Amino acid sequence: MALVKCWECGAKISDSAQQCPKCGASQDESAEKAEAPKKNNGGCLGPIILVVVIFIALFIVAAINGSGPPSQKSIDRDAIDSCWETQGRKDLSPATQRFEAGVCYKMEDDFKAKYGVSP
Repeated sequence: MALVKCWECGAKISDSAQQCPKCGASQDESAEKAEAPKKNNGGCLGPIILVVVIFIALFIVAAINGSGPPSQKSIDRDAIDSCWETQGRKDLSPATQRFEAGVCYKMEDDFKAKYGVSP
């Protein structure tokens, strides 16, 4: 007969005792608890929550600052502006300037048809 600790209260009891004389805990439960693998409840939950909170915070900051990918409308508007800048270059021949102006007008017409407003 050896003395072991009660799994419930920690008192020293005989290893052949059916229950702890101090707290009444069954020693059969002690064997079941020792054999059952311990579950890790929430070991990864903390870091996952932290990552989600960081992404939400970054999204909010980006929305407040207005930073983000440009819309297709602003890209199209910038392309038209670039077209008119190219058309106004002094080193182009008059025929090339006329051709470039026609391209820019076409881009503006397409913009109006697509978005319903002038660029």
